[in-house]
Formats: sequence, C-alpha cells, structure tokens
Amino acid sequence: MEKDLIAKAKSFVEKSRIENSKIIIDNSNQTISITGEFEGSIITSDIKMMTNGYIRNTTQFSKKRKKSDYLNDVVELSNNGYKQIEIAQMLGISQPLVSQLLKKSKNLIEMEE
Repeated sequence: MEKDLIAKAKSFVEKSRIENSKIIIDNSNQTISITGEFEGSIITSDIKMMTNGYIRNTTQFSKKRKKSDYLNDVVELSNNGYKQIEIAQMLGISQPLVSQLLKKSKNLIEMEE
C-alpha cells in the first residue's frame, strides 16, 4: 500500500508542477501529505487511500513575506475547527508559529475589550 501512496504523491506533484515539495507518509492511516509551492502560493494536499480509490483534499494559500502576515489566515482556520498542526501544514509554517499567532490574536482581542 505504501508504494501506491508514494506513486499517487509523485504523480500529483508532477502534474501540479509543485516545487520544493515535502512528502509525509502516515502508514497507520494510509495517508500522505504533500506541501510545496506553486506560482507564489503554498499548496497542501492530503491523499487518503480507500479500498476502491482515494480521497484528496487540497488547500492553496498565498505565500506571505512576514510571519505576522499569517495572523488572519491562522485565526480563520482555527475558528473553522482546524488543529494547529493542520494549520501549520496548510500554510507551510511551523506549529509553534501558529501557537504564537493565536496567542497574539487573543491578546489583541483582550486589549480591544
């Protein structure tokens, strides 16, 4: 099954022309996560192998120049129920940065009240 996951990932990266790709395989869940860049955007795609096919979920976000530029995206994704590690993978940033930005957001809201 791992060979199928790797083949799907490589095919997706080639067809999508994703650069600087990073592929993470989770054999226990039979999923693969691909993160990379395409035309100035960060692309994240998760592929889950099923008995008769696969499910692919892809996100695309503009690449930011400064860490603080991610604040609105991080807050919006968090409010939509995504976990910090999922947000980090989608945006191509670290989980600790996601945590810092969420704390910053909370502090900004408290200052406004």
